Amino acid sequence: MDTIGLRELSHHTAQIVRRVRNGETVIITDHGKPVVRMTPEPATSSLLARWIAEGSVVQAVDETPFAVPDGDPADPPLSERMIAARDEERW
Repeated sequence: MDTIGLRELSHHTAQIVRRVRNGETVIITDHGKPVVRMTPEPATSSLLARWIAEGSVVQAVDETPFAVPDGDPADPPLSERMIAARDEERW
């Protein structure tokens, strides 16, 4: 892990980003105090994996399948009922 100052970062940004892209972690300092840690972004293969990595969604820890609730198949899907309820709230 390398440490560089803000001035060096501003003068050699592309070179430093290239190093980080190649897997190196760089600490940026301001007047000798660490202020930024640049680390390579992990490669993710799917949107879900990226959202999990960002913390936007939480991966399920229980692998058991969900039970399908009993109901009348003629009833509209839950998604349509939610949209209708939302639309009613707007008016």
